Amino acid sequence: MNDAEFSLANAEQTVCIGDGDSFTEVHLEYRSNRRYRLLFGAPFDVIDMDSPRPPGGRIAFFRPGDRFGLVLWELNDIGTTHWRVLVCRALCAGETGTRVPQVQPGAITLLDVEGATRARAALTWLRPFVESGEALALPEARFVEADFRLKNTPLVRLKAYTEVRP
Repeated sequence: MNDAEFSLANAEQTVCIGDGDSFTEVHLEYRSNRRYRLLFGAPFDVIDMDSPRPPGGRIAFFRPGDRFGLVLWELNDIGTTHWRVLVCRALCAGETGTRVPQVQPGAITLLDVEGATRARAALTWLRPFVESGEALALPEARFVEADFRLKNTPLVRLKAYTEVRP
């Protein structure tokens, strides 16, 4: 693979934000078959989407450098088909990040786990920080470490971690 092919392949995964005041948009939805919700974060503005119908969508705007958490959940007639937990940082001017679902233009991903067991474990780990309001105060390295641990721990151990004990 030559340099031109490599940069073309990576162009689909990375995004660069230019100079100026640009904000990160996070599209949130709450419908019967999909729920994209904000787990934590402090958007400076939130607007309701008029379309597509039915209503139930919002757009949250974040300033460069702001952190936020997302839960992306989809289901069909059989059950949950996709479950993903993300913690991201909005791009600053001149920064290169990755494309993230529901986030425009993109973000720096600090924690990204998929699958029911890993997502439940991530939510279990995040719950005390979110409930106490300390999630935004955590250093970015904690999220990166949690991402590594959640991706490299066997599912059986993660399942035991998420079970409620009497």
